[in-house]
Amino acid sequence: MLRKIRPAFCLALLAVLVLGACGSIPSDLIVINESSADICGVYLTGADGADEGGNQLGSDKITTGETQTIAGIEPAVYDARFVPCDTSSFEETTYQNLDLTTDIEYTLFDL
Repeated sequence: MLRKIRPAFCLALLAVLVLGACGSIPSDLIVINESSADICGVYLTGADGADEGGNQLGSDKITTGETQTIAGIEPAVYDARFVPCDTSSFEETTYQNLDLTTDIEYTLFDL
């Protein structure tokens, strides 16, 4: 004997199918610059070593004390390289295995 399928179950199943068909939801990287250097470059490298589109800031920069969101990143684990505007005073910082499978905040400090 077949039971009646409840409408709530049908809606839940439909939502799962629709979200699955849409692919993964992009992640946001929220960069908080607590260092004494302005940041002019944020570069992401995938696990396979592939560059993920060059400088994520474009022509923008993240000044000291500023927070900036880099939106729409394909969910994955990346190596992130943060490049200061004045490379003669400060060295770039690399963070390995940055898990961007969800939105995250990353704070930069002076070493």
